[in-house]
Amino acid sequence: MKRGASHIEIILSFVIFVTAVGFALYFFNPADTSRLVDSSLTYTFREISKNTSLNVRYITVRLNRENIENEGNPEIIAINISNFGENLEMMAEKYGSGVMISYFDKSNGIAYIKTEDNWNSVEIIILKFSEEFSDTETLFAELNESFYETSSSGFKELVSEKKMSRLSDFYENNYFALKEQFNLPDRVNMGFSLVFSDDDKILAEREKLSGLEVFSQTKRIEVLRLNGGTAFADLNVKLW
Repeated sequence: MKRGASHIEIILSFVIFVTAVGFALYFFNPADTSRLVDSSLTYTFREISKNTSLNVRYITVRLNRENIENEGNPEIIAINISNFGENLEMMAEKYGSGVMISYFDKSNGIAYIKTEDNWNSVEIIILKFSEEFSDTETLFAELNESFYETSSSGFKELVSEKKMSRLSDFYENNYFALKEQFNLPDRVNMGFSLVFSDDDKILAEREKLSGLEVFSQTKRIEVLRLNGGTAFADLNVKLW
């Protein structure tokens, strides 16, 4: 009876051993790159987004166009935003219609906005503040606070086109350093793109070996463009 039990124990031990080996080979097989790639995709997408995003402060200004017209439709108007305590560069955007000529005097907290035609087509101006913006031409006008009212302010996290371009350049020139920065395994390769349209995109991709399965993730995001305006684009990350 003891001998029979011993045989059963040997068989059970062998079964457990084979199961453990099979489990290890399934989950840790160095040749099975696809499982490793799939598990790394969400992480890589998050790292690319984190490394190309920034917080943009915005202030919404509603114009009193009747008052502006009564004062002769001056080409430039001044907006007092000193209460917001900004110390960054500024861009102004006509709501729904693109970037306007502007200047922010940080010494007195006054934003100067210039119209290229007249103010009849402008109802809302979005003032945006970020370290990404560059100085523009110096403007000046007398402050008339009856011309406007500030209606809201806040922060938005946007992907920066400038940062995405820098990351693309780093990808092209220091691919393996970028992989190391993102802590990607040696056997995993990556690429990404930011697509506004068919002829307006940022691409960072390497040649793929035939037969490899490609995993990808795409998200529609809002992007701070180089000119200070915003637009939506598709951020796509690929791993193989």
